[in-house]
Amino acid sequence: MVQALINGHIEDFELLLSDVVEKVVSFHDTTAEQFYHALVLGMLLWLECDYEIKSNRESGLGRYDLILIPRDRSKQGIIMEFKKVRIGKHKQTPQQTLDSAMQQIKDKHYTAELESAGVRTILKIAVAFKGKQLWMRHSLKL
Repeated sequence: MVQALINGHIEDFELLLSDVVEKVVSFHDTTAEQFYHALVLGMLLWLECDYEIKSNRESGLGRYDLILIPRDRSKQGIIMEFKKVRIGKHKQTPQQTLDSAMQQIKDKHYTAELESAGVRTILKIAVAFKGKQLWMRHSLKL
């Protein structure tokens, strides 16, 4: 799963992460953004030899959820933003939630830390979730 992520195979990463959540996780665990954030952060620790992994740090005009800064600056950096799909009065679809997360990455210029570190290729990933369902969208900045 982690190899799919760093190789830019986001559809595979999404399927594998969804499979883990479906098979292992309780619905009661998935009520907050912090759960998905911590789950993925824990998985990413296996990449520490090749990436500097940071969580909830300031970059640009805000605070990203997760960032992977490659130790080899010629490799791709990764930014991840997690968002819970809103229900109730201010209801959103998963697609609207993904739009919001991607827009936040852009508007808050979360790529600033990677850019200042000399990383030229940046994979931006939005993760939306509703209970045990999750969706992803990505874009590549060259």
